Parts: sequence; C-alpha cells; structure tokens
Amino acid sequence: QLGNISKFAAQYEEQNSEPESFLSKRRRFPQYGAAINFYEGALSMRKELHGELHKSVADILREIGDLMDYLGEFENAMNKFEECLNLRKRRLGEKHEDVASILYAMGFTLLSKEEYEQSMSFFEEALTIRIDVFGVKHSLVGDTYDIMGCIEKKREKLDKALVFLTKAFQIREQIGEILKASDTLEIIGEIHQEQCNLKEAVECCKDILWMRRKVLGNTHGKVADALILLGTA
Repeated sequence: QLGNISKFAAQYEEQNSEPESFLSKRRRFPQYGAAINFYEGALSMRKELHGELHKSVADILREIGDLMDYLGEFENAMNKFEECLNLRKRRLGEKHEDVASILYAMGFTLLSKEEYEQSMSFFEEALTIRIDVFGVKHSLVGDTYDIMGCIEKKREKLDKALVFLTKAFQIREQIGEILKASDTLEIIGEIHQEQCNLKEAVECCKDILWMRRKVLGNTHGKVADALILLGTA
C-alpha cells in the first residue's frame, strides 16, 4: 500500500467518485473472501497458541486490515487496524515504527473514504513517531510529509501543501531518492501552476527532467513525461 506516495495521490485524485462496491469486488475476486476466512482462522489459532500480545497476532490483524481496505470494506479495516494498534502499543510502547506504520495505514483508509481531516491526524501522529525514532532524514519521514502535502493539496490548502511537499522533496533529495524526489517536485510544480507562479513551475519541470535523465537516461517513459510537463508548463 505504501508504494510511490506521490503517484498514489495523483491516481487517487483521478479515481472514479463512485468506487467499486465491496460486494462487486467479492464477486470478481472470490478468493479474497476465502482468504479472509483463512486469516480469521489463523488469528484465532495464534491467539490460542501465543496469547493476545504476541507479535504474530498483531501482524495478522494488520494483514486482515490491509485486505479489508483493498476490498473497500473500510469500517472493518479500521476495526482490525485499531485492534492491531492497541496490541502494538501495549507490547512496544507509543514510540515504535510498528506503531507508526499502522497509524499510517489507518490514515490511508480514511483517505480512501475522503475523510481528509481525520486522515491527516493519523499521518501527523505517524510523522511524530518516525521523526523521534529515525530523525528527520529518513525515507519514511519523507513519505509521510509527501502524502500529507498531497492531502492538503486535495483540500485546496496550497500553502500548507507546499510546506509539507518541500520538506518531503528536501529529504528525498538529501538521502538519494532521486526519482521519488522528482515525483514530489512534480506535485510542487502543479501547485505553482495553480497559483500562477509560472516561473517556479517551469524551474520545477526543468529540475524534474534533469533528475530523471540522471537516473534513467534519455529513453524512458518517466523522462518522456518530464518533457511533456516542461512543454506544457
């Protein structure tokens, strides 16, 4: 689910406002219904074998939540995530990446429901933990700033979006995640265009092209995309 966060956000903005129903997905992918039953059986067995607080119990709750989220059964996904979160906090304490990762997953589920304000609160909590655990210059911190910026862009809070996205870009550039940095810069360029800051938008497009050529060479789809961006800036 994590993947490339900027691209996820771009795809999310373009998705149909009438998402495919859970029952429709169940019909198209009946194996997932069986998978949930197997997961639930494994969960009961692990609780019996290892006790409620064992790592494997929390892990399988996370996996069930991810599957529920994929199928569009968001309320059930949040319930599983909440159970996983409580177990991880009891076992690991408040400041641990396993806690941050489940908060991050919960933020995505709420994002899928278009509950942006609630989604932001989960991402903010995950961000605080990740900075405490890893420091600022870490890939997961950059990912979290990136999605927060994309949400603020979706909410049309463009100045706040720029703050988060700029931090994401700087982190990604500093730790050598050049392609991810170029994806973040693409969103920054879009905001500059929306704000009619055309000079800044063009500079973003030039930098995106340079970065992608540096990593991918001259003949790659993402380089072609950068050329199109520059041509339309």
